[in-house]
Amino acid sequence: MIRSELGNLANLIQVDINRNGLSGEIPPELRSLANLFVLDISHNQMSGGVPNSLQDQLNMGISNLGGLPYC
Repeated sequence: MIRSELGNLANLIQVDINRNGLSGEIPPELRSLANLFVLDISHNQMSGGVPNSLQDQLNMGISNLGGLPYC
């Protein structure tokens, strides 16, 4: 599970947590990460999709979402 508190790290620019056996959904609190450029959650057991609020942000940079759809 990705903890929602990650959204409190306002200056975070990269999250690389691939291959960690994580499950659950991407928390909507991540939309507050205005400087987020890379989100690599590939090779986990994530469900759901990428919140629309992150879609535009990540389309501007490099991201590896492990095949999750946008929703």
